[in-house]
Amino acid sequence: MLFIPAIQITNIGTKLVDFWLKNKGKMQGNNYQIDKDPLLEIPIYAPSKNTQLIIAKLVDYIIYLKGVNRKISDYTTNETLVSMFEKVIDAIIYELYFTDEIQSQQMDVIHLVAESLKQIDSKPVEEQIIFLFNDWSDSKNEIRNRVILQETRSKSVSEIIKSMQY
Repeated sequence: MLFIPAIQITNIGTKLVDFWLKNKGKMQGNNYQIDKDPLLEIPIYAPSKNTQLIIAKLVDYIIYLKGVNRKISDYTTNETLVSMFEKVIDAIIYELYFTDEIQSQQMDVIHLVAESLKQIDSKPVEEQIIFLFNDWSDSKNEIRNRVILQETRSKSVSEIIKSMQY
């Protein structure tokens, strides 16, 4: 048996994996009791090399932001920046697992994120992060709007998000 404190389950991975573990485990006190079999049954999708590179780049931004001891933006906290990148990663993961549902409702983001990253590839990392935050925070930005749509219009995604709210 593996015991995972409930408070730490949100640090395991994306909301999709958290959802899987929460629904396959049993609550015992303040811990989730998870047997070996549910862990072995976690559906792992192997994305394309391009999608892996996109996710890796966004994770690099998160690691950078969590490692720097100062705010990199005059307008927002590093935690807010991290949160935005985490939401985009979640949106990419949802697209991988619920491809038909996400694409049929034009809520796909992978190709849009790839295009954004190409625009800033030669800039220093902090400039990349700030550019993406400013661009993706704009109310007219397609990535921002599709992430919101996934969270509200996708039945599969909405169920995951609702189940993760404690």
